[in-house]
Amino acid sequence: MSKEVISVYLAGSIQKGHEPNESEWTNEHMAQIRSVLEPIRINFLNPATRKDDLSDSKSVFGRDMTQVYLADIVIVDARHRRGLGVGAEMMWAKVNQTPVITWAPQNTHYHKKDTTLLGQPIDDYVHPFVYSLSDHIFETLEQAAIWIQKFAAGQTGVPKDIPYVQGCMQHYRAKQYDSDTPMQELIAQCSHLTERFKSIFSQELKDLDQVLDFISLCEALKREERHCWLANGRRESVAEHAWRLSLMAFLLSPYLTTPVNLEHVFKLIAVHDLVEIKTGDIPTFTPSQDKTAREMVAMQYLKSRLPAPIGHELYQLWLEYETAGSKEAQFAKALDKIEADLSHYESDIATWMEEEQSMRFYHMDPYCAFDPAMQRLKDLVKKRCIVKLAKAGIDVKAAFKKAQDESPHASWPDENL
Repeated sequence: MSKEVISVYLAGSIQKGHEPNESEWTNEHMAQIRSVLEPIRINFLNPATRKDDLSDSKSVFGRDMTQVYLADIVIVDARHRRGLGVGAEMMWAKVNQTPVITWAPQNTHYHKKDTTLLGQPIDDYVHPFVYSLSDHIFETLEQAAIWIQKFAAGQTGVPKDIPYVQGCMQHYRAKQYDSDTPMQELIAQCSHLTERFKSIFSQELKDLDQVLDFISLCEALKREERHCWLANGRRESVAEHAWRLSLMAFLLSPYLTTPVNLEHVFKLIAVHDLVEIKTGDIPTFTPSQDKTAREMVAMQYLKSRLPAPIGHELYQLWLEYETAGSKEAQFAKALDKIEADLSHYESDIATWMEEEQSMRFYHMDPYCAFDPAMQRLKDLVKKRCIVKLAKAGIDVKAAFKKAQDESPHASWPDENL
């Protein structure tokens, strides 16, 4: 999922003869970003580099909006006061779900340690429009480049979009409207304003109703059985598996060499097996040539059952998990395999199929290689499974030899653990 070429639109100030200009994008700025991002190639879309007829206002506007539309990322230079154009570019980016990152160091025009607004003191002030239309606000170009690296690796999540703007209106209604008497009096004066105000929130009720239906649909995962058995002799459900994955993520994340965003991990775990509402559980050892196609059809169905922005995020999270497109996804996938092997250790060995004896030597290995702690955890679980096999009278060395024939990932656990 990583990108090798990133197109970046440079929103900011263009020198105009009728007004002073305190800052603009320079070749030095672009060189600094490129130097941090190598070997990723950066294609800068700079509205100041042009040869079109600037007296054609409609064409000038169309050209700039075209570049914003084409960009993978919009970077805004907000070190000094900006005009209408930058605000329009930021909103157009949100319409197209393009991430916006903004250069607004503390104690510049849009970002102050403390200030007053209409006489009200505010600490760590960020202009509300800059805050709400930016997916990331940075102090230095190096920080911007680091964010772009994460974007290229698929680790920055879903950008804010127009539903986010609508969500801000709903946030105002829930948190501030009841005490905002000037706004209440204004709306009360005109019936058409009252109706339009109500319409904003009627969509929220429709969305909530749709989400409730989806949650009820997911109840099926409480009943959908997995191949794994529990210690009490019954099969576990998909929902039980997902619950323990979440617990494992919480308990084990502190041991990772590279920190992860635990909230994002929880999201990945919550969605990773949702397709089994339609496909059912497909065990690892069961050949299924159309597994990927079946799961994609199932995910498209699930996506369609949610409000568009949530459905889009659901799909992106599932795809990120399937492709291990981030360190959070790698962690979640490793836990998925470890949890399955741990379930085998906990269950009666009579429930194991013969091929599952050798699988214990390689099932977790390729997914845990990304982190030393996960490798150690994998070996600890593997040692427990080996002890269980031996107690059942199974030839462990023969099972390991069979595993080596079946997979290049087969390994014996570290004897020093």
